[in-house]
Amino acid sequence: MGLTALEHPLLKAEIAVPDPETVVFTGRLSTDTQPWLADHAVFGATLLPGTAFVELAVRAGDQLGCGVLDELTLRAPLILPEAGGVRLRLTAGGPADGGRRPLTLHSRAEDAAEDTAWTLHAEGTLAPGEAAAPAAFDLTQWPPPGAEGLTVDGAYERLQDFGFAYGPVFQGLRAAWRVGDETFAEVALDDGTGAEPFLLHPALLDSALHALMLAPGDDDAAALPFAWKGVRLHASGATAARVRLIPKGKGEVEIHVADTQGRPVASVESLISREVSAEQLAPVRTGPDGSLFHITWTPAVTSAAGAAWTGVTDLSELSGQVPATVALTLPAGTGDIADDVRTVTDHTLRALQTWLADERFTGRRLMVVTRGDDLAHAAAWGLVRAARAEDPERFALLETDRDDPETTARAVASGEPELRVLDGELLVPRLARTPAASEGEETPWAGPGTVLITGGTGGLGALVARHLIVEHGVRDVLLTSRRGMDAPGAAEIHRELTGLGATVEIAACDVADRDALRELLADRTLGAVVHTAGVLADGMIANLTPHSLDQVLRPKVDGALNLHDLTRDQDLGAFVLFSSAAGVLGAPGQGNYAAANTFLDALAVRRRAEGLPAQSLAWGLWGGGGMGDGLGEAELRRMRRQGTPALTPGEGLALFDTATARSEPVLVPMGLDLRVLRKGTVGEPPVLL
Repeated sequence: MGLTALEHPLLKAEIAVPDPETVVFTGRLSTDTQPWLADHAVFGATLLPGTAFVELAVRAGDQLGCGVLDELTLRAPLILPEAGGVRLRLTAGGPADGGRRPLTLHSRAEDAAEDTAWTLHAEGTLAPGEAAAPAAFDLTQWPPPGAEGLTVDGAYERLQDFGFAYGPVFQGLRAAWRVGDETFAEVALDDGTGAEPFLLHPALLDSALHALMLAPGDDDAAALPFAWKGVRLHASGATAARVRLIPKGKGEVEIHVADTQGRPVASVESLISREVSAEQLAPVRTGPDGSLFHITWTPAVTSAAGAAWTGVTDLSELSGQVPATVALTLPAGTGDIADDVRTVTDHTLRALQTWLADERFTGRRLMVVTRGDDLAHAAAWGLVRAARAEDPERFALLETDRDDPETTARAVASGEPELRVLDGELLVPRLARTPAASEGEETPWAGPGTVLITGGTGGLGALVARHLIVEHGVRDVLLTSRRGMDAPGAAEIHRELTGLGATVEIAACDVADRDALRELLADRTLGAVVHTAGVLADGMIANLTPHSLDQVLRPKVDGALNLHDLTRDQDLGAFVLFSSAAGVLGAPGQGNYAAANTFLDALAVRRRAEGLPAQSLAWGLWGGGGMGDGLGEAELRRMRRQGTPALTPGEGLALFDTATARSEPVLVPMGLDLRVLRKGTVGEPPVLL
């Protein structure tokens, strides 16, 4: 097998194959050796641009004496890994139909086994002939007569809103104009980009397309090149260009590219673009290697330098000059945990609101100090995390196991927004992927007894019930909601689940009402509990009230405490609390919801310490159930662009199985696109990340 060297940065060799008329070109792509590729990111994925496929095809045609890329259709995105590379295989078949050659482009991970299938990314046709410029191709007058200037300032910020996080190499749009329905643009590569080895640098041609997004309209969809026709290259090595974009229909344009003197560089008879979603570019997220996380506590980096601070139990104690940090110690509990949660959250909320409203505290930081052995104090963590999500520099948290001013001083000096003191050591929380389960961990759903699901007629409750019946063979299910069979959809749920062969009861019971729950559970043998009940009453910290706190705390906190107490003597295989990542990461406008859920997380830890089964799952958003049910597609797209894509029902249920087979008391199953977060294009991520 012979090899012929090619002078091209993406295609390195031509392989001789048994069919003498078939030609195979090979290459390797990696952001290590071709760092400019890392500047083309869509929905967090480092994506080979469609213009690079064109460059590869045209280069192959140039080698084979085919001057026209007759057509090229992209079949699958080529996503580049964060480390390592991918192998390319570009195959041109033998000439037929007047010399036209079929063309395919495949890739495979460079460390893949030899029997691993290659992925088809593009296919098309090369045609012989000279790449003559179209007759109407004349960009010598510049800007064109009658052109209306367009503002390009902020163009790449807007592209970022659509999911395109382009780095400097792909930010080539310099100016733009419009004449009628046609768009004209100037594009250029940054100095040192290295256009010479390319026929037409993919970043230059890609930048030419960016002017299209300046067109008026409110379409909030991301579109990428899909099908190219009649691509001709008239000159090579351009570092700057004039561009004319002629609309031919929805999502279709004709493209003329000239150099800075107006001489033809390239022409495209037709380019059709199609919408792309984050799901098409995202890796598989389900399972322990994708979307299951837990919180680890690692030693804090502390400074020997001191910091101005003072400790108080009430902000009214402050007088005179306010130091840089005020450490507010929360009141100790009385033993009635439900009442203590109200006391703690009311006290904390008043302090947060005072801190935001009083000008004396401008530029100062409030550190809320909690006790790790006080279960009610856990609710303050969610409330403060939400406050910090709304105003990042103003608030901090410290959990301590002792009254130790020296350790508090070290915590203040660290500058960390969240800390825990354990045996005198300062620790900070970080989110980590959960490793694969050990062989000894098994599903908890195989035992006898009724499975109780609170919020059972809601989106998630009904999904879980159906899943346990179908996938785990559960045959006796008790669903509760405040309205029971009168709840919307309850009759349909009952009919469906009983049709699956299970005994199903839907009971009207507010689990936050201890007497009602006690009556419901009398003389029943439970095998497992799943607490999904919950409500939202969103509001920014400044607008929350004790009432809006209680609206959310009651079903979550009181319901969980009642279940905790009233099932203590049952031989449960599982006690699963549906919590929320809003409590773990902090969510602006959801302080009450975050507070309720951090309490659930702490309750699960407490139960485990008492030898009782418990697990709190701090879910990210579900796109097809639960609290995400009312979100529109635009809101879901925004979340994907921010690196927190919603889970599909299938992903969520797969994570439910993975999580409940594990032993950790608190897990965080959520869609988290670390590629987006690492690029830093959506602002500073939460401290746990």
